[in-house]
Amino acid sequence: MPLTRAFKSGNSQAVRIPAELAYEDMNVDLTISRHGDVIVIAPARRNLTEVVAALRARRDGLHVVVTGRNAKPELIEAADLVTEMSAVKHHFDAGVRAQEGVEF
Repeated sequence: MPLTRAFKSGNSQAVRIPAELAYEDMNVDLTISRHGDVIVIAPARRNLTEVVAALRARRDGLHVVVTGRNAKPELIEAADLVTEMSAVKHHFDAGVRAQEGVEF
């Protein structure tokens, strides 16, 4: 069984996932739960059909903002506005660490 170690990252605790256990898709959202001494990390499961149905059924005048990456075509089609953002300049590039209230 591969071993890893928890470490501090900013105000959070982090764990490196060993290469042989790493997820192929680096953009995967993960859920994390604790059961006694066992911490379980698993891919987040979302039902896109339910999300799209809720968006289509929303009342007039209700604005919904959905953020994230790699939106599925069904979600894009159900949206009124879709924007892609790209960094032109980012303070991380100058060595500034994540700041509470800005990045988290």
